[in-house]
Amino acid sequence: MIAKVKYYNELGCAYANDGDFYKAMRYHKKAFLETGTDLVLKADTFNLLGICYRKTLNFKTALHCYIKALNFYIITYGKQHPQIAKAYNNLGLVYSNLDNYDESMKCYEKALKLFKAEFGDMHLHVAQTLNNMAMLMNRTGDYERAIKYLNRALELKKNFFADDDPSIANTLDNIALAYGCIGDYPNAQSYLFKALKVYRKFYDDNHPSIKKILNIIETTKDCCHK
Repeated sequence: MIAKVKYYNELGCAYANDGDFYKAMRYHKKAFLETGTDLVLKADTFNLLGICYRKTLNFKTALHCYIKALNFYIITYGKQHPQIAKAYNNLGLVYSNLDNYDESMKCYEKALKLFKAEFGDMHLHVAQTLNNMAMLMNRTGDYERAIKYLNRALELKKNFFADDDPSIANTLDNIALAYGCIGDYPNAQSYLFKALKVYRKFYDDNHPSIKKILNIIETTKDCCHK
């Protein structure tokens, strides 16, 4: 049973990594049929299905899967476990996709509290959750607070990644977005150029991340001189 579940889920993940989420779902559903009474396998499979549904923009079904996964994880591990925190982070993402920002923030706050309790304040999961919270703040117009959270996330990420890692560039890009939203174009451009420098070490100028940054730099350059 366990071997079949892992086999089907690994196939599903392989297809998901190639961007074929519909075929991935077929294998995750096959895996679920083999889970029997193993609640962790059920939770893991629901979680993988949730990812696929979210990637295909079926947010309501993704939410259903993530809630199922969370409930099975709680039955298995209790409420004070890192896996519970990861499940809350996933729920936060899909609630944000559904424009339910209050529920999204509640989930991120629960995740952050659990991660800090388990790993302390200086862990990568803490940085990733702060980043998720900041992006939600950007969506709700709380840009000043978003910048604060993103800078904290950046500070933490630098303990785990080199300064020229794409993950660092992504956070620099997000900080630039927040500065741009409050009309601070000089700071926005400063962070965009930092992100661009990192991205160019990995990608050519046809990469979507670089094309987006170059477009923003071009459209905001005049604002920096007003």
